[in-house]
Amino acid sequence: RDKWANFGTIPDALFTSANTRDYLQFNGYFIGVGGIPGLSEKNRILFSFHGGITPRNSADRYNAISIGGGPLPGESGDLSRPDYPGTMFNQVLVTNYTLAALEYRRELAFFLYLHLRETFIWADRAAVTDTNSFLFKSSTGAATTIGLDTGFFWDSELYLGYSWDSGFVRNGKAGSGLTLTWNKSF
Repeated sequence: RDKWANFGTIPDALFTSANTRDYLQFNGYFIGVGGIPGLSEKNRILFSFHGGITPRNSADRYNAISIGGGPLPGESGDLSRPDYPGTMFNQVLVTNYTLAALEYRRELAFFLYLHLRETFIWADRAAVTDTNSFLFKSSTGAATTIGLDTGFFWDSELYLGYSWDSGFVRNGKAGSGLTLTWNKSF
C-alpha cells in the first residue's frame, strides 16, 4: 500500500501497519447438488456452504472478505464466490463469516428454470458508527429468493428474481429487491 493509516476502532497498539500490511486469511466452500428421491430429474436440490476467517487485528477495508450478490452464480467459476441475495457486487465487508444456502430448482421447460432459495449468514460485518468510526460487529441474516432463468436470443440468458432480506444488508431493516439481468458472452 502506498500510504497506510489506521482505519478502525481497534487500539493503535494492536492495529499497526505491521499487523495489516501482511495478513492471514482462510476461505473455503463446499457445494453439493443432487436429485430428489421419488421425483424426476427435472427437480434438483443445491446446497452450498462458504466460510472465512481473518483475524480482527489484521482486518481493514482493503483485506476484509467481500460478500456480494452479483453477478449471479451461474458458471462453475462463480460457485466459489459467497453469494448473499440482495447485495450488490462485493458490497459487504466481513472478517469472519459462515454462509449456508439451500436451493430447489425445477426445470419447467427445456430452457426455463424456477428456483427457490433460502440463505443464512453469520458474520462479523463492517459498519460505520454515528461518529464515523469503523468497526466489525456480529450480525446474522436470512434471505429468501424466488427466480426464473431462461435461455434467450443470441445465445444469452435472462434472469428475473425477487429476494427478501431479514436485515443483514440494510443494517437491521428488512427489505426486498427485484433483479432483472441479461447475460451474454462476446
